[in-house]
Amino acid sequence: MLGLKVQEECMAFDDFERERETERLKRERVAKERKGEWEILKGFVSQFALDGKTFDGNRFAWTTDLTGNPMLVLNFVSATLCGDESIGGKWRYSVIFSRKPAGSGAAYPDDSPIPSKEWELTGDIVNDGFVWCVNRDRGRAATDIADAVAETLARYHVEYEQAYGRAS
Repeated sequence: MLGLKVQEECMAFDDFERERETERLKRERVAKERKGEWEILKGFVSQFALDGKTFDGNRFAWTTDLTGNPMLVLNFVSATLCGDESIGGKWRYSVIFSRKPAGSGAAYPDDSPIPSKEWELTGDIVNDGFVWCVNRDRGRAATDIADAVAETLARYHVEYEQAYGRAS
């Protein structure tokens, strides 16, 4: 009886060790692939503007903010894609939905009527493929995240226009 219990504990250790090694390999792969995947994601998001897509009669535009971060713009709102290396070499990726920046030397006469929204993006490997996780969800492919960015921006646009009494 004692021999069986020891064998079960060893199998549990082997499973634990295998699981840790799998997680280590995933972390290394995410670190290796994230920069290229970030460029791919930005490319898919930019396609909404490059393809001339519209929403509520407004065309999507692809531009950058004053710090060089790319953003998808819809009328007075934007989705800014931020990818920064922070202190300690950790990368931070996010999408910030907010009122479009006023531009160089310009300012809005009022505060935005609705608060900005932020998605924290982290990379993961699921079914042997790279996925982006939004606020720690299960993860989706870059094409699906790009579509969600455009949809969320369109919804943010509606909310913004409603706040100013201009929504139809």
